[in-house]
Amino acid sequence: MSKEYTRLFTTLGLVPVHGSILLHNNFEHLPFLIASATAGDYIFELNPNLSFSGAQCLHIKTRTTDAAGNDFIKGTIKTHLFPSLRATLTIRFRSPDFTKIAKFFFSLLFNDGTNLHTATVTYIPGTPNWLYYNAAGENPAVPNSGLNLSVDTWHSITLKVDFRTKEYISMAINHLLCSLSGLSVNSNSDGTESSLSCSFRLDAAAALPAELFIDEFTLTEV
Repeated sequence: MSKEYTRLFTTLGLVPVHGSILLHNNFEHLPFLIASATAGDYIFELNPNLSFSGAQCLHIKTRTTDAAGNDFIKGTIKTHLFPSLRATLTIRFRSPDFTKIAKFFFSLLFNDGTNLHTATVTYIPGTPNWLYYNAAGENPAVPNSGLNLSVDTWHSITLKVDFRTKEYISMAINHLLCSLSGLSVNSNSDGTESSLSCSFRLDAAAALPAELFIDEFTLTEV
């Protein structure tokens, strides 16, 4: 009597992928994703109702009980880079109410065993401000990035970084491509073990919980 085997796999049909894939998660599961948040009844769980693709997305929400401004919730995945030292991170996300969000940012942190190199893009709704973290530890505006995002809409943000030159390459917000060529990432001495951390973080604007739905978290070599 023969056995029939079924192998589960992820199709990247909705995600334009170029180069080698370092990781991809459309949140059919939560492997290796480390959650941290202001203590309380925060939400960091899979949601079957609002996915961009597949059956589920990730729902994150800062605490409701004793909610306060600057409450935060964060997710981190740790992996590695390929020898090219170039990386592209793409995240799809949506919010039911951006007014409750103080800021949403996502980061690539590469530790080469000697130094920690940090590339971060931050969205401050309303103004709107799109900021990047520079070599001086400051957060200036991304050039030509004045784009406000609508609620209850899936948005895409892509960050390209060259850790070989320690410089940003570009950022794309939906249809808007912003060049970051020649702008240095932040680098500091750090002799810990080599790794690449990919993270996103949501900060609440006031004493009301802020929330996002996240899907299609993809990291590629180019």
